[in-house]
Amino acid sequence: MSFSRYFVELVSATAIVSLSIHRIRLKKQWEEEELSLDARTSVLQDILQRLRSGDRIPDDEMTRLRRLARPAHAQEHISGADITVKEMFVGRKRKTAET
Repeated sequence: MSFSRYFVELVSATAIVSLSIHRIRLKKQWEEEELSLDARTSVLQDILQRLRSGDRIPDDEMTRLRRLARPAHAQEHISGADITVKEMFVGRKRKTAET
């Protein structure tokens, strides 16, 4: 008797907690991507500065720096500002290399 009385509140609270945890995970992922982007930008700016100053960068070092400037994984950028409620429930579809 008392369980059915609080069933709606229990389901609502569970949904809110689930959405909150999912949102926190997406925010943390977004922050990690921002840090990665900042690191890659820093590497590219260093290359640009060295080339503009006339320094010659050896081929092996240039290859290493270019590898550092590439993204670690080919995944679309996830912004914390454009997450819909539907995406919070079902997640985002990842783009694959075939599609």
